[in-house]
Amino acid sequence: MFRCAACITVQTPVGPISGLEETLTVDGRQYRMSTFRSIPFAESTAGENRFKKPIPKAPFLSTFDATKIPMACFPSSVNFEFGGYLNFTEDCLTLNVYVPHRFEKNVSLPVMIWIYGGAFVQGAAADYPGEGISTFGNVIVVTVNYRLGMFGFIQSADGKLPGNQGLWDQHLGIKWVHENIQAFTGNPNDVTIFGESAGGASVVFQSLYPGNQGYFQRVIAQSGSALAGWSVQPSPNANPFISKKGCERAPDPVECLRALTPRQLQDDEFSFWKPVVDRDFLKASPHEIVFGNDSQTYNARNFFASLDILVGANNFDGALNLFGLSFTLNFTDINTFNLTREQFTGFIIPNTISNAIKPKNDIISAIMGNLLDFEYTDWQRPNDSATLWFSTINMSSDSGFFFPAVSTVKGHAALRKGKTYLYELSADPTTHFIPTPNWIQGN
Repeated sequence: MFRCAACITVQTPVGPISGLEETLTVDGRQYRMSTFRSIPFAESTAGENRFKKPIPKAPFLSTFDATKIPMACFPSSVNFEFGGYLNFTEDCLTLNVYVPHRFEKNVSLPVMIWIYGGAFVQGAAADYPGEGISTFGNVIVVTVNYRLGMFGFIQSADGKLPGNQGLWDQHLGIKWVHENIQAFTGNPNDVTIFGESAGGASVVFQSLYPGNQGYFQRVIAQSGSALAGWSVQPSPNANPFISKKGCERAPDPVECLRALTPRQLQDDEFSFWKPVVDRDFLKASPHEIVFGNDSQTYNARNFFASLDILVGANNFDGALNLFGLSFTLNFTDINTFNLTREQFTGFIIPNTISNAIKPKNDIISAIMGNLLDFEYTDWQRPNDSATLWFSTINMSSDSGFFFPAVSTVKGHAALRKGKTYLYELSADPTTHFIPTPNWIQGN
């Protein structure tokens, strides 16, 4: 039997769960709180369950030990294993609950559910400890794992690989919170889901799925939206991957993939995996749901309209694309690399058009190229490398983050039900998470 002197046991609808009572010290002040880690909300996704929708976890037959270090879902590439968490498993659909007290009586706290980012190919709930927000905000924070890369977003044209497994994982985690959070003194009718980057897109995806009705009331999408061009795969994506893994000629390609180990599935060449319009989780594209009037998408649009949403971006979010440009333009130091006007008009603008705008033909592409050149060029210094770099990042920020954010709030506000908010964060941090040019002042 599980025993722990510093633990507190909560009786939940799925059985008893035991977590740790802890003291958090911040700026010399102590905060008492309770943490519950690695609670499984679904069965293992290994073996026959790989690539399928998640199966709800069976109730616990004895007290569950929620004091263990969280494990992570496999990323799409070994190179994406980051954050110091090297223990990966396909039995990864777990969540962590942070409670800002020692279970005082007659308390019903608001709940915030965090969905991490990482381009849908990397990330882990364990990389985002919830103690800070929980204690300072006096809210219960829940962080949720979901499948990534080919494990979470592979789809085949024949339907045998349905796609959006990662979105179904998120939904099941949100549903678990709704059904169990009251045992942790949380209010199941006062829930906000929030996320950043791919997590920001994910919370908007969840707001477009009417099966979440009643599970949350507010959405905070940080630097990401389902309406961003980078967040949706336009067509099934499985065939090239099946071929690369040698399963193309197998009697059953899906079973062939299931027979491979997670390490054999991970592949540096396939580092872009996204949600798809599967006509199940997503009845149509996010744009069609938000701005359309089709009866097939009415329930999704009505649910989206009913929520309060806050969407926004950082003023230099587009600097993320410097990673890709460093490989293409072959530079190692952004502070010394001289960007030419020919590179700006001949590569950066066409690349932006191809990735973000996706024009229907070459004529539209040429027109868009001229418009972007006119809009983003500083015509007093059209050949200056520094201004061209600023133009590059501004164009990337607008196309990948600001335009999707504005589109999301415009569509939501037009539906005239829930409250709508738009923000821009431009504070200059003391440190940057990623290598950043020294001429950037902001986030």
